[in-house]
Amino acid sequence: MRVLIANDIDENLFLRKDTRAWSQRVFWLGEPGDLVIVPDTPDIAFVEHVGLVRQKDLSTVRVSVAPPGKYGTKMIDMSALCNPGYIDTLRTMLPSDDSVEIVLLFPSIAAARFVEALGRSATIEGQEFFRQGGANLSNSKAAFRALATGVVPIADGDVCFTREEAHCAILDLLASGRRVLIKKVQAGGGVGNELLSVDSPLPSHIGVLTARRIPDHSKQSVQDYLDERWQWASMDGRLPVVVEEFHDVRASFAIEYHLTDSGITLLGTSRLDYENNRICREIFGDMPSSQRSSAEFRHGGESLAVKYRHLGYRGYICFDAIVTEAGQVLFTEANARTATGTHVNVAFQQFLAGATPSRLAQVASDRGWGALSTAAFLRAVRDHHLDFDPDTGHGIVMMTPPLSDRPGGGFMYLIGSADEAGAAVYQEKLLKCVPRAERETAPATS
Repeated sequence: MRVLIANDIDENLFLRKDTRAWSQRVFWLGEPGDLVIVPDTPDIAFVEHVGLVRQKDLSTVRVSVAPPGKYGTKMIDMSALCNPGYIDTLRTMLPSDDSVEIVLLFPSIAAARFVEALGRSATIEGQEFFRQGGANLSNSKAAFRALATGVVPIADGDVCFTREEAHCAILDLLASGRRVLIKKVQAGGGVGNELLSVDSPLPSHIGVLTARRIPDHSKQSVQDYLDERWQWASMDGRLPVVVEEFHDVRASFAIEYHLTDSGITLLGTSRLDYENNRICREIFGDMPSSQRSSAEFRHGGESLAVKYRHLGYRGYICFDAIVTEAGQVLFTEANARTATGTHVNVAFQQFLAGATPSRLAQVASDRGWGALSTAAFLRAVRDHHLDFDPDTGHGIVMMTPPLSDRPGGGFMYLIGSADEAGAAVYQEKLLKCVPRAERETAPATS
């Protein structure tokens, strides 16, 4: 049997405020008979939906709600899992031998300590590496630049441990007429990236959340910028900052692997689409359009997988890359954890790798939709004959449950279709059948 722990990224790196819905993607990785540890009682309608789509009886999955720690029920506090009473309870649910496999959504130091307290260190590959902070290292954009150098092409730039180093690195790029990208070394989804330039607007189709303009390329202008933003970029001086050249982006891609003691398995590739500088869509199976770029992307991903496996990392890992407007493939970061597409690559592999593969696109819910429950969304999909057909791989799947306090529910859904035109038809029909939020109107005045 397996124990799946729906934990999130370590709080020392960056903290999501509420992972109750997002963590439930763990059920896409579950199998009958597994034990799943979640931060709060799961959405039963969603779990039943996952089982129906996967054609698996998930009613035999045992669910354990983690003890509430400093985050309450919004996310798992890994230190609370080490409570002796909870450890004793879990031990009674597990066989006494080493046949148990433990799966972590994020293999943090705290998670490794929990595995150790449970007495199951031998059941997870990479345990000692994670115990020494290996996941923090593997997810660092600073470490990525060091590990990727000489292995794959990356943007020109520097890892800066002090404000003075950042000042020099920024001036060097600006002096040669290049724009600058400031990157937090621990962040996700582009929220830790900031464009710095004199006159360039921020494109909306890239993973860079904010832009700052400086009046000129002078030392004083750069110093003023750092005085304002160094604490943000360095996470209050705790971590280094990446300063690198900003490139115009034609498209963004990801390639995901599963690294084990026995080898490397390619799980899949995807294209990442952005709207308003946030990921809005991930299209699975997509590769760079030219044969040369596609080969460079695939070779680079494999080379990085070899490098990180040799480093000691085990588990799911995803490498992101961009294709610049000049046609150059540049790798940008490693996500050494379950990424946004892991559950799709694992649970829908047969539809991605079949003789006539489906086009699968994971899409963010429309922020204009009204308050939705899982049942209401699935009912609208079913009533309009948009539900997923496991025989063809076509239709709409709810990938995470909604949250009532998020615009549009803040969830993800999957569209399976024969091609892009088919996906557009599904999307158009879905937007028509899901009720939109009512707009408040100002009271009439006399």
